[in-house]
Amino acid sequence: QFVGVTAVGNGLFGVGLRDDKLGSVVASFTDVYASGSGNTNVDIFEALDGDVDVTFTNVTANDSTGSSGVFVDESGPSGAITAAFAAPRGVSASGNAADGVTLLDASGDAVTATGVGNVRGSGNVGHLLTVQTGTDVVFRVPNQ
Repeated sequence: QFVGVTAVGNGLFGVGLRDDKLGSVVASFTDVYASGSGNTNVDIFEALDGDVDVTFTNVTANDSTGSSGVFVDESGPSGAITAAFAAPRGVSASGNAADGVTLLDASGDAVTATGVGNVRGSGNVGHLLTVQTGTDVVFRVPNQ
């Protein structure tokens, strides 16, 4: 559980959570502010078999040059992603990121996202939300 975290700088990640062991990741991010020119502001990575279950409440990702404000990556051979974006603001992405939120399941397992309307974007963010399974983008919400 990450509550009230502020991460500002130009490192690879602002706030990162990595699981290199067998098992699942269950995490919540509440009142998190991450800003900088790193690769990703908030990064959750599951390397082996296991599910990722994550909840975002009032997360601000201000990415000036990176690929995603929030990046959830389940790279193991099996395991699903469940992401919940709480009302009224799950994630607010700004800056120049290609995606405000990316949910990537490399093995092509299930990706479930609830509260997608609670993802906000401003600035030059390309897409509010991108869901990718394997190499296919299966769902994308443009930043309007």
